[in-house]
Amino acid sequence: MTPRPNDKVCVWSNMTRVGTVKQVLQTNTESWYVGGTPGKTLKAEVQFTDGRVELHKLNELKVLERP
Repeated sequence: MTPRPNDKVCVWSNMTRVGTVKQVLQTNTESWYVGGTPGKTLKAEVQFTDGRVELHKLNELKVLERP
């Protein structure tokens, strides 16, 4: 499932890091496609239980709970 705001998620590389998605953002990347158009990626702003807020790519997150 793709993470959405208010979903409880964990990071695939460290399943003990659990947090809540605050918002999903579209960010610019350094990639350029054929024809000169820049690429964009979707990232989630996640607030973890320890209080930290970090940006993670959507494919790095696993949805644990959906309200």
